Amino acid sequence: MLKGVVFDFDDTLTDFMLATSKTEAFISLEMHENHKVNAFQFLHRFNYWRLKLSGSIGKPSKPRHNSRALWFSKVFKELNIEEDPEVWEFKYWQLVNKHIKCFPKALHVLNVFKNSDLKTGLVTDSDGKKIFKQKRIAKLGLKTFFDVIIMSDDVGVNKPSVKVFKALCESLNLNPEELVIIGNDPVRDLKNSKNLGFTTVWTVQSWFDARSYDFVDFKIEKIQDLLRLKLFKKVLKI
Repeated sequence: MLKGVVFDFDDTLTDFMLATSKTEAFISLEMHENHKVNAFQFLHRFNYWRLKLSGSIGKPSKPRHNSRALWFSKVFKELNIEEDPEVWEFKYWQLVNKHIKCFPKALHVLNVFKNSDLKTGLVTDSDGKKIFKQKRIAKLGLKTFFDVIIMSDDVGVNKPSVKVFKALCESLNLNPEELVIIGNDPVRDLKNSKNLGFTTVWTVQSWFDARSYDFVDFKIEKIQDLLRLKLFKKVLKI
């Protein structure tokens, strides 16, 4: 019996990819202006360290591997840039918060679930420091929609580690078979949660993907399409 619904955060409920793309383009141009480095080269090296440190899906990374200060420190060292990585990490998240928005209808969807009999949860990797994601959640006014919020800092490891999903079940006091999880990354968000027993929903709103996976139960193009899924018809008050 369905008793709870869990959402991933970035690129599931928000336009995180767009916000970070704008932020990183701006910072790359700033580095060009201030240090005469090639902006495309800076962005290329930044993305290299992103994938190197936090992009592995075979071996779950640690929350600190998502630290923009860590990524900046690697690039600054490579390109001989004398800047404080901590300062630029702070600027980075300031710019992201300036650009970040929820997807259209996301707040409506969350409100529908909050007013149902289902428990609601949010599960997300941290941004290197928990406070940055906490500020983003607060800025978007999302905290009140969830009974439980689990960040990778709370567990000590990032998704797709099963430890994250087990911690979520424990916090909600529900079994995996009683939960639906919605995420934009099929491997990080859905594969291991499906192995535990979750019902899985893949949203491709942030980046359309025509592929299919045997561990994905439902695929939606927009977050509001959740409300049309048959598995919710009996429990949603709409």
